[in-house]
Amino acid sequence: MVVALVCCVLFITIPLVRVWIPILMGFILAGTVLHPEWLFGRILELPALRWIGKLSYGLYLWQLAFIVPFNVPNKGWWQQFPQNIIIMLLVVVVSYYLLEIRLMRLGHWISARLTSRRACSRTPRRALVASRMQSNPAGDSPSGILSFRGNSRTL
Repeated sequence: MVVALVCCVLFITIPLVRVWIPILMGFILAGTVLHPEWLFGRILELPALRWIGKLSYGLYLWQLAFIVPFNVPNKGWWQQFPQNIIIMLLVVVVSYYLLEIRLMRLGHWISARLTSRRACSRTPRRALVASRMQSNPAGDSPSGILSFRGNSRTL
């Protein structure tokens, strides 16, 4: 697989090479998932690459401001190579540690609060429906079940 990818990169003039490169990259990634003990899988597990993986969303967002094509006129000093790479990495690291981690914690906290509320409100409702169905199996008076207002203590 890796040899095929290298051949596609070296022989870029081959027709449909832009189709084959993403397909081969997908196969390589699938191979690392299925066989993490392979060399490429062990390379992807290096601490430096794992750290870059944590920063990947910030890299995706911030590269738009710092990496521009070479033929664009009137680039800012921060968009000139090599300072654009250095500044982008600094901004990504700062935004990850000062902003993204805190927002992820906030998201986990909100998610935990919402799921605990749902779990608390669903359990009594199911118990209420089950008790009503047992007391009235024919279902000729469902008004008690339908008048539930969202609070587990009120009917």
